[in-house]
Amino acid sequence: MHLTKLLAVATLGLASLTSAQSVADFYVNGRTGRDHPSYGGSPAMPWKTITYAITQIPPITNSSEWNTLYVEGDQVYSPSTNGEVMPIRPAYNLWIEGSFVGHGRMPILQPPVGGVAMLFDPAIVYSRNPSTMRYLVFDGGSHGMRMGNSANQRHRPRIQDCTFRNQTVAGVRIDQADNSRGIDPRFFQSLFTDAPRGIEVFATVSGAVVYPDVEECTFTGLSDAAIFLDDTSAGGNVGGTFRSNWFQACERGIHVRSGPAALTTNFEVYSCSFRDIRQEAVWLDIVRPSDPSALIQQSSFLRCGSGVVFAGTLAPGPYSLTLSGNVVQGCTRGVRADLSGTGTCAVESRDNTVTQCDVGLDVSAGPSVQLLLRSERDRFLFNTDTGVSSAVSGSNSTVTLQSDMVCGNTARGILLSGNTPVVAHSLTLADNGLGLSTGAPTTFDHCIFANGTEVQGSPAITYSSFLNVSYAGTGNLGMTDPRLIRPLYKLDPSSPCIDAGNVATPLPATDYEGDPRSSVSRPNGPQLPDLGADEYVQLGSARKYGLRGFGYYNFFPEIGSPSTRIVIGGQVTVELSGAILPVFGVPANDAFLTLGLRDDPGGLPFDLGVIGSPGSLLWNELNAVIGLFPVTPIGTATVTLPIPGSPLLVGQTFTFQWLANQFSANPRGPVASDGLRVTVGQ
Repeated sequence: MHLTKLLAVATLGLASLTSAQSVADFYVNGRTGRDHPSYGGSPAMPWKTITYAITQIPPITNSSEWNTLYVEGDQVYSPSTNGEVMPIRPAYNLWIEGSFVGHGRMPILQPPVGGVAMLFDPAIVYSRNPSTMRYLVFDGGSHGMRMGNSANQRHRPRIQDCTFRNQTVAGVRIDQADNSRGIDPRFFQSLFTDAPRGIEVFATVSGAVVYPDVEECTFTGLSDAAIFLDDTSAGGNVGGTFRSNWFQACERGIHVRSGPAALTTNFEVYSCSFRDIRQEAVWLDIVRPSDPSALIQQSSFLRCGSGVVFAGTLAPGPYSLTLSGNVVQGCTRGVRADLSGTGTCAVESRDNTVTQCDVGLDVSAGPSVQLLLRSERDRFLFNTDTGVSSAVSGSNSTVTLQSDMVCGNTARGILLSGNTPVVAHSLTLADNGLGLSTGAPTTFDHCIFANGTEVQGSPAITYSSFLNVSYAGTGNLGMTDPRLIRPLYKLDPSSPCIDAGNVATPLPATDYEGDPRSSVSRPNGPQLPDLGADEYVQLGSARKYGLRGFGYYNFFPEIGSPSTRIVIGGQVTVELSGAILPVFGVPANDAFLTLGLRDDPGGLPFDLGVIGSPGSLLWNELNAVIGLFPVTPIGTATVTLPIPGSPLLVGQTFTFQWLANQFSANPRGPVASDGLRVTVGQ
């Protein structure tokens, strides 16, 4: 589909999201127009300046309607070029859109040095769809755009397909200085570049409510933070939703500073890509007492100073940080929590992969902090120093590690200190310089140790396997080769760790992949738990791993399989879903299915952004391409593959990944699905 046609479809799709409608169209052309009552703002007789046009357009009073002002592109609108009066102040229910058909260049709004291009009037309500700014370039000034409401005036405009560049402070500034109505603008598919900050938010009044929605935007070349949110309110509700954004080559990604007595500093990050961020990709900066609650899910952090940092002095009250399904690669610290003070903080890490960092998970908490730390089904692999480091001293704190893979870390797998008891179930610690070093009260069970030096300290360990020592404890297997299949660290079908666990011990519900614990591992055998993070399943398994890629308009291709019996001589079905623009109903043309033999050795996952597919990662080695398959009108594809009958394949693992060709549906390149790890049974 041609890009201009796609944009037209997108516009129709946006209009379909609401019952609102455009009443009349008006036009501005800084070269051919004239600001005079004899000119009516028509295509033949356009006005010269945007500010004059706003004063002439009949006002709209119906909240479900709007007027549209088209601003001709391929020119600069400024006081020195066309006499533009700045800042431009949008009107109630006025859609301002740049026109670029025929020359392909959007209009440039250029304020004087230190000025602001567009200022939303504090005394006016701006609704999301009727108050849309689209296809505009904001160039220079201190800020491209500023907004901030006064009493009973809500600011929620839509800023879409705009560019903010060369500002001396920030592309956009939001000030919430009134607590009666909220500020919740939506930024969609816009570019922020060559400025200190992209978007900065300041909530200063008691009871402030401000919650921007930032989706599918690109932040690049920013010398401070791409998004800076400063909450100094008391009793407010401040935060934001950040979804499917690209952050690259910035000083910081998202920097949130909490404020005193805030009711909630609450923000969520979904499916974002952080690449080459010099310092913290996401920084929860507790410089004043607050109660932030953060969710970071299905995002990638590649080559950043730190992936996620949660640090500061807590006051009494609840705090939470939840990390789910993320990948962190090549950072100094993958995830770091450094907490003091007296609050209660829950840190939950699930299904994350942290690889090739200095330290994977680095957590410290003072004696008065009640830290509730849980890591479950995480993988800490090939980090140059330590996989997991925990220094927690609070008597009411808890540290729990379950079904984690901690393998290939150069110095240590796990380093534990402090006074807080640490409990670990079903871990695999292999090929680390030192498996476990602990000075904390520690209880481990159902673990695999396969290192040069396996344990330093005197933890209580039961029902575990040791390669190089005989360690005292009920059910332990000493001087035993666990027979791990590297580099995935899964159990070989002949492993003595299979069925070596204790059914009476409370264990996590699943292994690191999601296979049920106490699965049947032998033909006609009992359901007994295995040792280590992996549970061997006799009939094989097909489990998703890694992140799905993302493209414009919430294009999220996903892999999956309905197969529950994957055995030699049988077959496995690999499915694709989500390869469609959900609002517009435009599917991908086709998709490649790729095959690999490993999932994350060495340089994997590989960032496909370098070949024009930002937001996508390659999750296997591309040992083979199964084929190119058509995508159905609902964005799906299905392939059923035979499994050879060779007994040599039992216990072997293959990986699959889709690459959906999005050329007809998206201006960016192919988008990768997540991965599917298939283990063959018998």
